[in-house]
Amino acid sequence: MINADESGNPVNPADVGMDPDWPGETLVTVLLTEENGKTKLQLRQTVSQELAKRTGAYPSWLQMLRNMQALLDQN
Repeated sequence: MINADESGNPVNPADVGMDPDWPGETLVTVLLTEENGKTKLQLRQTVSQELAKRTGAYPSWLQMLRNMQALLDQN
C-alpha cells in the first residue's frame, strides 16, 4: 500500500498529518486457510504492532474485518 492523494500520487505520510514514523509504503499480506471446516484469515502488515496501535491502523483493520464478517454472515 502506498500513501497517495486523491489522484494516486505518492505522498509523504507526515505531510498529510499521519504519524511521522508511518512509512510511505507498506505491504499487507492476507492469508486465507481452512481449519476444521472454517475459513481462517491472517493479516500481516509491514509495520510494527506498536505503531499500528498508536496510529489507529490496528483497530481500523479489526473494524474492517468485523464489518466483512457481518456481511458474510448475512448470506
